[in-house]
Amino acid sequence: FLIIGLNNNNFRVGRKFLICLLFGSLVLLGGIIYILSLTGVTNISSLASYYFSDKQAIILFTILFIGLALKSGLFPFHIWLPDAHTLAPTSASMLLSGVFLKVGCYGFLVLLLKILPRACNEYSFVIYFCSTCGVIYGSVLAYMQKDFKRMVAYTSIVHISLITMG
Repeated sequence: FLIIGLNNNNFRVGRKFLICLLFGSLVLLGGIIYILSLTGVTNISSLASYYFSDKQAIILFTILFIGLALKSGLFPFHIWLPDAHTLAPTSASMLLSGVFLKVGCYGFLVLLLKILPRACNEYSFVIYFCSTCGVIYGSVLAYMQKDFKRMVAYTSIVHISLITMG
């Protein structure tokens, strides 16, 4: 927030970035607390062998998917990404694309696929749909951009969509 917000007084963009990522973090925290209340553990290897009921798996998948999609900038949860990339200094933009977005994608691998493999298999169409829309949407908008940093922002959406689709 400080790197983006203090650069050329872009407090509106920094605030949007902070609110979206804070909300995503709170949703993830709620999901982790829900997991802890169900199982009593937060160890990933222990949770991988735990059997969640269908109702619990749907709730957990929804909570974790929304939180991770906000953090990774997956379509349609990417509302903070284009402005943050465009108006942030280059160093902050590199931190966004190199750290924040990839950590969100890593969360998809560790949290969703390891803990909820049945739910991921059953509801993979949601991930495929969001990812396919993100690739098309990001590609079209990246092609139309005149500003290079804005083009990088939309190609980041495409990149994240391809990662999550994989």
